[in-house]
Amino acid sequence: MRKGLLMLACLPVLGGGCGQMAEEGVDRETNEELRAGCISALTGRTLPAALAEQACDCVLRRINETDSASEKVKLIEERLEPILLECIAEVTPANG
Repeated sequence: MRKGLLMLACLPVLGGGCGQMAEEGVDRETNEELRAGCISALTGRTLPAALAEQACDCVLRRINETDSASEKVKLIEERLEPILLECIAEVTPANG
């Protein structure tokens, strides 16, 4: 189930035709699309809406710390999954 959610979160970013935009425009658009796709994928299935937003903001913060706009467009599930799982754990209460 998680892999399906992650793929949904990645689709807007991976499918966006960004080739002719300026780097800054690509970065802003990529951030918006990644956040929207992430929130959509997590809300109601994995997390309540407020926690989904917090987790996805965490994902963007971590990605923006290390990746340029062109690198974000190339995100693959193997890189996104650990970041997303860490951020979900960060925003959800401990089970115990």
